[in-house]
Amino acid sequence: MRSGAWWGLVAFVAVVGCGVLPSGDVNDGEACKTDGDCDSGRCTSGICTRDCKEDRGSCQSGWICQEFERDNIIFSGTSTSYECVATCAACPSTMYCPPGDQTTDDKCQRKPWGPDVRFVDPGELPLGEPVVLKATLLASRSPVKAYRWSFNDGTDPIETPVPEVTHTFLRRTSGSSTVTATDANGASNTTPFQLQFRCGEEGAQCAVEGGCCVTDTYCLPPDGGGFTVCRRVAPLTAKIEGPALVPEGPATFDVIASPSPTAVTWSLEGDFGSSESGTTTHTFELSARKARHVVIARVTDALERSVEAKHEVAVCAREKQHCNGRFGYVAPCCEGLTCSPGPFSECVTP
Repeated sequence: MRSGAWWGLVAFVAVVGCGVLPSGDVNDGEACKTDGDCDSGRCTSGICTRDCKEDRGSCQSGWICQEFERDNIIFSGTSTSYECVATCAACPSTMYCPPGDQTTDDKCQRKPWGPDVRFVDPGELPLGEPVVLKATLLASRSPVKAYRWSFNDGTDPIETPVPEVTHTFLRRTSGSSTVTATDANGASNTTPFQLQFRCGEEGAQCAVEGGCCVTDTYCLPPDGGGFTVCRRVAPLTAKIEGPALVPEGPATFDVIASPSPTAVTWSLEGDFGSSESGTTTHTFELSARKARHVVIARVTDALERSVEAKHEVAVCAREKQHCNGRFGYVAPCCEGLTCSPGPFSECVTP
């Protein structure tokens, strides 16, 4: 290598070693593109910062020294470095402190390229009435020009100059609603949010898609016609009429329900099958192991309400049949008979 080149390299190393390379005039926390923009010579994620030691005093006031793990591009694995980061005690113009209870050690967040807004939860909303929805602007690099509200309820988006909108919901929204804030430079940011709707009280109009009524009221047309409203109706009741004591053979049961049911499903502890009729017949058999059964009818009305009715029935022993536990039989005697005290314990006429 020529001597001139050697002297140039030495001079360059000397300059670097002495830290006298030219640096920029951008302060810590301000926006940057390259290391040369910053007076610290360090541009990280578009913001000027600087290396530090593991103590607060090595950073400017309101900043703290934080440890970072980074991929080592020369050796495999990671390496540890320390950089100054701003806290809520001294957020620079490119950053902001999130809302809420903050301490001096809570770190600032970088301002988004588009405005950062938070939707204000309004609680449960009524259907068919105008409501006011609001958002809060948390941070923006430039003034916000417009807010665009989309509700996924079949209506067109609404644009407002302020973070507030008035809207009438005629049905529940489908999925998330959104508010998109756009600043004067055209940068935008979209925030999704969910809405909850409350059901109508008795007498409230409910003839809108997705409308509902509070417990024990139902969306029905009034007796004289007109708008469909939430109406209180009598509760669905049901009972089973039939014998409580039956001999072997068929027995018939009827369900009495008010208001009239649209469907009835019968069961007898799983072996009854089902019937859509209000009357059912089942053939019982005398069993040595089981004499009592429960007949069940599940009743559904036009309002899709359901209720269960239950009826206990015992299969009784006829004359000359075993009774009351002898030889394993548990059946009582049918009406007009008594279980004899003899060794065979048969039902007999007293």
